[in-house]
Amino acid sequence: MTGINPGLIGSVALLMFFAELPDKTSLAALYLGRKLPRYKVLIGAWAALVLQVVISVLIGATVYRLAGPATRIISVVVMAAAALVLIYRAIKDDEDDDSQSRKLRSANPIVITFVVIFLAELGDITEFLTAGLTASSKSPLSIGIGASIGMMAASGISIAASHLSEKIPDRVANGVGGAILLVLAALVLAGFHV
Repeated sequence: MTGINPGLIGSVALLMFFAELPDKTSLAALYLGRKLPRYKVLIGAWAALVLQVVISVLIGATVYRLAGPATRIISVVVMAAAALVLIYRAIKDDEDDDSQSRKLRSANPIVITFVVIFLAELGDITEFLTAGLTASSKSPLSIGIGASIGMMAASGISIAASHLSEKIPDRVANGVGGAILLVLAALVLAGFHV
C-alpha cells in the first residue's frame, strides 16, 4: 500500500464523474434538487456517496488481500464489464422518461436524500468500479478520494445546475467513461498497478 497519488486521484475522479453524471443517482439528485432545498439535498447526497465509496474501497481492499495474484484478473474483468456497460449505454442512447414525479413531503430533506441516493447507488456501476479499482491498486486511499471527488462533482452539478447536466449528452459521458475504463483495464492486464 502506498500513499496518496495525485495523478491517480485525478484519473479516478474524472472516470467517476463521467460514469456518474448520466447515472440514476445523478438523476435522483437532480429531481430532489428541484423539489427540496438544494443545500440540504447536497449534504444528504454527498454523505451517501462518501459512505458508498468507503464501503466499496473496503470491499476492494479485502479482495486485494484475499485473492492475491488473481486480483489483477478480477479487477480487469470488473473494469472491462463496466466499460462495456458504459459503451452499450453510449451506443443505445435510450432517452428514459423519468415519470417518477411524486411530491416529496418530509421534515428532513437531508435524510430523505441520503436514503434515496444511498439506495440508488447500491449495486451501481460506480460502486463495482470503485471496488474493482481498489482491488487492483496499491493506493486505496487515492481511489477512495478520487471516486468521492468525481461522484460528488457529478451530483453537485446535477443539484446546483440542472441545465449543465442536460447539456452533456448521455452518449458522450458514457462513451468517455467506457473508453477510460478500457484503457485502465488494459494497463492492469499489462501488469501496471493503478
